[in-house]
Amino acid sequence: MKKINSLNALRTFEICARVESVQETANLLCVTPSAVSHQLRKLEEEMGVALFHRSHRKITVTARGKTLQKALAQAFSLISNTIEDIQEEGQAELVINVLPVFSIRWLNPRLLGFFNTYPDIDLTIKNSYRVEDLSMQKCDLAIRWGTGNWPDTYCEKLFDEYALPVLSPDLLKSVDMSDEKNLLLLPLIQLFEGADHWELWTKQNNFRLPNKTKYIKYNDPAAALQAATDGLGVTLGPLSLVHSELKNGTLVAPIARPINTDKSYYLVAAEEKTLENPRIAKFANWLRTEAIHFEANLHDSL
Repeated sequence: MKKINSLNALRTFEICARVESVQETANLLCVTPSAVSHQLRKLEEEMGVALFHRSHRKITVTARGKTLQKALAQAFSLISNTIEDIQEEGQAELVINVLPVFSIRWLNPRLLGFFNTYPDIDLTIKNSYRVEDLSMQKCDLAIRWGTGNWPDTYCEKLFDEYALPVLSPDLLKSVDMSDEKNLLLLPLIQLFEGADHWELWTKQNNFRLPNKTKYIKYNDPAAALQAATDGLGVTLGPLSLVHSELKNGTLVAPIARPINTDKSYYLVAAEEKTLENPRIAKFANWLRTEAIHFEANLHDSL
């Protein structure tokens, strides 16, 4: 078997076999056309095989050449991806796009455990309520809330979202809870402007909203939850966002009958292959474990 002495000749061949143009290959490699022709003829001599059909001002790859080009393309791609993975692992920075309120109330309290386990990974969190293009924003991963219907992405459900009425302990003292429907006489705080689950909750729990319901509407759920903590009214609080407050008593849930909002939290990546990166895989596995633990203990505080 004859030995191929030049990896550079193989690279030159792969490009030329793909574009079928000596001139274009020369332009891509920033060399002269004669240098390309020399590399190709040298490779053919070493292999003892014709890799191209040559005619006046035209070059086309042979059947054997096509077989070699396909194998080389896969090999060069593997080499390139491996180098990229090694470089990214060495950089050790992880960029995640997260909803601000979820970041503050669910993710942040758990991150110390991640940093203790992986002290060499730096984390950059980009907070946004918009559905960001992960490739354009240069984010490795996103944590999103919704139905999982985001085109051109890989989505993996973390857990479903449940919601129930919550309010401050002081405000609850002002309500005669011998009749549960009296809770609905308080101002009802909406977490999202134009997106409200109060009708869904009352219907599923056999209540009716009062004719003159007073609403306080927010376009930021973090501000709405703080308003409930401050005693301005009662809000339909997502359990993932009020779980800690229910445990420490900052908020209380006098009617402990949550509803499924039909929305869930998802781990999102541009493509499933992204999760094969060792650095990203560590965070994804940690997040999955936290999500399983949270869901398993979801109703403990109720």
